Amino acid sequence: MAKKSSVAASANIYAREALPNGTLWLGAFSAAQYRSDVHAAVYRCRAAGTVGTVLSRDMRLEAGGPTIFEEFPRFLQAHSNNALKR
Repeated sequence: MAKKSSVAASANIYAREALPNGTLWLGAFSAAQYRSDVHAAVYRCRAAGTVGTVLSRDMRLEAGGPTIFEEFPRFLQAHSNNALKR
């Protein structure tokens, strides 16, 4: 098993920042600013209190590349507004 390194998200303000409300903010970046240690990394959330610490599961971030939005379907018609509930 590969050894994982643990670095606080706020350790590199250049590319990411941990906000006071617990949100991890990742700023926009150009292709020249892409860094695999930030934009293709595994992140975990950690919450600590008086009774202990809990860690989230690994979350893999894969950022980069152009975002492409496609309209589909272009025309949508609703023929019924019935909903099924089990």
